[in-house]
Amino acid sequence: YGVSIKRGLETARDRINGAGGINGRTVKGVYITWYGGEPLLAKEIIFDLTQKIIAVTNENKVNYSAGMISNGYLLAEDPDLAQKLKDSRINFSKSPSTGRRKCTTAAGC
Repeated sequence: YGVSIKRGLETARDRINGAGGINGRTVKGVYITWYGGEPLLAKEIIFDLTQKIIAVTNENKVNYSAGMISNGYLLAEDPDLAQKLKDSRINFSKSPSTGRRKCTTAAGC
């Protein structure tokens, strides 16, 4: 699911907690893309949701991965943020509009 911060948080919660939820019989993997505006402005919400998603996917033996499209500006303001993204299994891509390279992990940006 691509999840926009502005419009998608409720959708993400509904998908995780909704009818049937996530289980290995019906879902083989979950991939989330955090994008829209600047997702790092909502980093605490993203980290909270990510921990819940990881717990559910681990419990149900479902693959999980995530990515984020961002200009990366806020990474410079918080030296621990790259490690938090990595710990949350969120791979990071810089916005194509910046003209910079894509990163495979937050720590590699």
